[in-house]
Amino acid sequence: MFLHRLALTAALVGSLAAAPAAIAAASGAAAIDGVDVEQVAELAAGVALRFAVYGTPNAAVSLRIEGGWHALALREGEPGVYEGIYVIDGRDAIAASSRVTATLQRGGALAS
Repeated sequence: MFLHRLALTAALVGSLAAAPAAIAAASGAAAIDGVDVEQVAELAAGVALRFAVYGTPNAAVSLRIEGGWHALALREGEPGVYEGIYVIDGRDAIAASSRVTATLQRGGALAS
């Protein structure tokens, strides 16, 4: 339940993009349409957090979790769909209220 709030925060961060990804791709800009995280029972060392970011295709996408000690690079599986798994480490201080920031870069254009 508490990670659901993390997912909601991530989705809100993703929805702040200036333009839809399809329009952004046509104009050469970068955009994030949304961010999803799979709900987990608890936030503890060894737990895998599965993320998906939706946005402009053919870009480099990374994700940071407040309290996490490293960034996560996501891979594009389908055009505009970037996925990755962050495994919580004992050094992490990730909480249900932790903010998630996704960054998408395509050429010189950047969206977060």
